[in-house]
Amino acid sequence: MDPLTVIPHPCASVRVTGARILLSQNTLDDLSRNRIPTYQNEAQRLALIAGDRARLLLDGMSSETDESGCAKITLGEAFPQRDALYLVGQLLEGGQAVVVRDGTMRPELKIVIHDYNVRLSGERSFEFLGGGVFFSLLTWVS
Repeated sequence: MDPLTVIPHPCASVRVTGARILLSQNTLDDLSRNRIPTYQNEAQRLALIAGDRARLLLDGMSSETDESGCAKITLGEAFPQRDALYLVGQLLEGGQAVVVRDGTMRPELKIVIHDYNVRLSGERSFEFLGGGVFFSLLTWVS
């Protein structure tokens, strides 16, 4: 998977295990602004969900910045805030996010995405090319 390799500005930073995921503030603004409160089809329903998640990420931004000059995003542990992380995964999958490993300022050129099924649940993991999970999401529960 090819993530975005140029840090967008203005940007927002989500701290994950061993890395930061950098998102375009403009993309988050567009998603939040373009949500339609009622929907007629699946694409509009998904845009509504993405818009709500983008708003949660924007609301979690602080005036404090990370090493890349991106506003830090802090999310609470409650459901609505944690749900916003699914948009982060979606942006990673779509090549619309930058992954910067701790201790470096260079964006990762490639990441690996794996889906795992373990007994009564499934998980999608986002991993560095050489190994090591930096972000994961629960994808289903039985």
